[in-house]
Amino acid sequence: MKDNLIYFPGVWHESMEELYEKMTLEELKEIARIHEIAGLYKFNKSKQIAVIISNILSREYMWEFFLCASPEELELFEQIAEDDEVLEEEEADLQQMMRYFFRGGYILLGDDGKMIIPEEVRTAYRRLNTPEFQKAHREYNTAYNYCCGITALYG
Repeated sequence: MKDNLIYFPGVWHESMEELYEKMTLEELKEIARIHEIAGLYKFNKSKQIAVIISNILSREYMWEFFLCASPEELELFEQIAEDDEVLEEEEADLQQMMRYFFRGGYILLGDDGKMIIPEEVRTAYRRLNTPEFQKAHREYNTAYNYCCGITALYG
């Protein structure tokens, strides 16, 4: 068994670190930019990956990022996180619907082109998804919808 693989009954999953290793430096920089992680230029790729993963899996970063997801995006993320095979949509359509989480580095593509939510992300999200977070998410989206409505009405 390789150390950088996570075992699930009957299936091997690549770790988040291994999936990030396959990304270009530009892709990693984009994830860092989205999460406002500065100062990575002084590190080699392995250290950059470690810093990015450490930050984006922290409660603070995840809270801020997941709070801004629409209710529909969050519901779909949760469905995919629970069962990769449960959804009926075409893979390309799912990738389009989940582009917010792709850009944030929480959903990645495997070698087969299929979406992967690494187990590290699933675990961190389960810890984040408390009644407190759910309430904050509802309140944020309510305020966002009101702002959109006001902007549409008054410009």
